[in-house]
Amino acid sequence: MHMHVHEFTNKTEWTEKKSFLQSWEYGDFLLSLGRNVKRSSYKTDEGIVQVQRIDIALPFGRKATYIPHAEISDEALSLLLDELKKEKYVFVRLELLHGLNHISYTSIRAINRQPQHTWVLPIQNSMDKLYAEMHKKTRYNIRLAQRKGVEIKEESDFDTFWTLNAETVKRQEYTSLPKNYLEKVLTLPTVKQFTAYYEGVALASAITIAHKDILYYIMGASTEKHRAIMAPYALHDHIIQYAQTQGFKQYDFWGTAAPIAKEQAHAQCFHHYCWDNTHPLAGVARFKAGFGGYSYSHPTAQEVILSPLYFWIYKTYQRIRGAKISGQ
Repeated sequence: MHMHVHEFTNKTEWTEKKSFLQSWEYGDFLLSLGRNVKRSSYKTDEGIVQVQRIDIALPFGRKATYIPHAEISDEALSLLLDELKKEKYVFVRLELLHGLNHISYTSIRAINRQPQHTWVLPIQNSMDKLYAEMHKKTRYNIRLAQRKGVEIKEESDFDTFWTLNAETVKRQEYTSLPKNYLEKVLTLPTVKQFTAYYEGVALASAITIAHKDILYYIMGASTEKHRAIMAPYALHDHIIQYAQTQGFKQYDFWGTAAPIAKEQAHAQCFHHYCWDNTHPLAGVARFKAGFGGYSYSHPTAQEVILSPLYFWIYKTYQRIRGAKISGQ
């Protein structure tokens, strides 16, 4: 089948996608950060296909592209890959919302840039029902924080978040998203920031993004000060109630530790969920599982190789230089 991929520039004809990572607004946000966002539109037997991707410059004048959380059939994907190969792309990093089955190109497993395992809480039931389905310790901590006078503010205060973020990064020993990313994300109309205060001191802050009928908790930060006050519990209780008032059907807590069987080595279980207690998100998994809900696992990321020679050269170069590609 003949197909021509062209850059898509008409926002009014961009259909609503399942993931916020494929939304026009999020693409514009990435463009504002200097990312090379491309929107492809083409016709197949299945109809019009639209895909938002982020191009990545490689050495030797070549390039790759990253497609996060897209829904695209194997047939349509194969046609797109054929076109990208003609345009001298070396590989395509895929994080699809579904599995990859039959394409004519070699692919290898890769590390997911987006959380592969997330924690989802359906919120269509009453708060009384939701509280009943929480772990008793989570309910206790929410009420404790409320009794102690924790106050939740809906605000856009980057400095507060950045201060808490710096402490969180140091405590948990991970690499933060860039400052300009965090600062600009707060300007998006679909983004809200919620911060928990105790006696005027910010103890925890959360950034959410809304898309369709889901509210996503995409970033959080906290301090060790007044830890016994349990402010993060009151914070997320407030966000869940806010999400209900806005008509959302799910609160997506975003990343968590991968599920494992309780018989496996290092298994830690809490409120019907088990994970590896050596996982970096072990503490996060316990916190989120206490609210009830379930884990959801996305397929493992794949790198589809369009030019084996240049792919080998790039990977060799990457190992030597310690270079990394950015996909957020």
